[in-house]
Amino acid sequence: VVLPYIAQDSQPDLIKYIRTFAHRDCFTNWNYHKAYSEAAFQLIKLAYNEGKLNDVLYCNNYLLITKKGMEVKVEDSFYILEFQIELGQIEHVIDGFEKLIHEKLPSFTYRPWQIKHQQQNFIYYELDDSAIIDEVPVDKIRLQDWVEALRHICNHSFLSN
Repeated sequence: VVLPYIAQDSQPDLIKYIRTFAHRDCFTNWNYHKAYSEAAFQLIKLAYNEGKLNDVLYCNNYLLITKKGMEVKVEDSFYILEFQIELGQIEHVIDGFEKLIHEKLPSFTYRPWQIKHQQQNFIYYELDDSAIIDEVPVDKIRLQDWVEALRHICNHSFLSN
């Protein structure tokens, strides 16, 4: 994963890591993972509050969701991952996530990504044909955050604009 830009004032000691490559497992287990993720999201919030981001549907809790044409783009600063969902498929994805959370499905696929149960948590896979190109451990609480954010944009009719 390439580490994103961060708010310079929030974590000056971490600025040297901006735009460097880190192995996904190393980033996940890094002592500064949370601090770096917070600083990255702080920069997003700053840009959002200054009106520098377009088509923002949701900006909270390490998540930025924007509308891009006929899709929404979900960016998670905590895990440094992003995925797209077609507008007409958001409820389907919410339903799939909820079934995973409540253990009614062993996995949920929405090409080009898939989420599978693994012990008490989940693994997000980004796929290219049948090959895995990224693998991110995602905890249950975070998956619930994604559901909450997607429900928020559906319930507030942001998608019809």
